[in-house]
Amino acid sequence: MTRNWPRPPNETALVDALMTRPRAKAVLELIFADAWGVLQFFYPRLLRGGIIVSHDFASARGVREAVEEFFKNLPEPVIELAGDQAMVVKL
Repeated sequence: MTRNWPRPPNETALVDALMTRPRAKAVLELIFADAWGVLQFFYPRLLRGGIIVSHDFASARGVREAVEEFFKNLPEPVIELAGDQAMVVKL
C-alpha cells in the first residue's frame, strides 16, 4: 500500500538553504519545516481528546519553535513533559 505522506511545505527552499546557508541554520530550518509539516498533517485529522506527543521538544530548537508557533492561535496548550517531550490534547 502506497501512502502519500506530506512533504515539507517548502522543500525546494529547504534544499536551497542547505546549499547556501551555514549548516546549523539550514538544519534548524529543516527541523522546523519537518515538525510543522507533521503538525499540519495530523492536527486536522486528530479527534477531540486525541494526543500529539513531540519528542526533541526541549533539545531541538526547531521542534520547539514549530510546535509553539503552530499552537500559538489554537485553544490547546502545549504541555512540556519531563525529559525531552511535549504534548497537546485536542479540545
